[in-house]
Amino acid sequence: MARQLELGLDTSGDVTVGADGRPLHEARVIRDLVDEAVLADQVGVDFIGVGEHHRADLTVSSPEVVLGRGSFTESFPLFGYELNQYAASAAELIIMSGQQS
Repeated sequence: MARQLELGLDTSGDVTVGADGRPLHEARVIRDLVDEAVLADQVGVDFIGVGEHHRADLTVSSPEVVLGRGSFTESFPLFGYELNQYAASAAELIIMSGQQS
């Protein structure tokens, strides 16, 4: 039986730097990570792995938080979102999940 090769990406949300050479805010890094995962899915990457680490140079301390939407609104500002964006982000997640299936 022939084996099929699968290609994927793995990240722990490495803190990256902006054009000015300063580290980007963690909220920006996490948004970039999600955008990269969406793009990877669109171009046919088989999987993306999101690791969990508790270090200053890595932003992902809980993959579930990065990939899921919380049920409590008080955490919204922690990720750089305004509360009035709550409904729009839920709609976007629903649209994205429909595109991936």
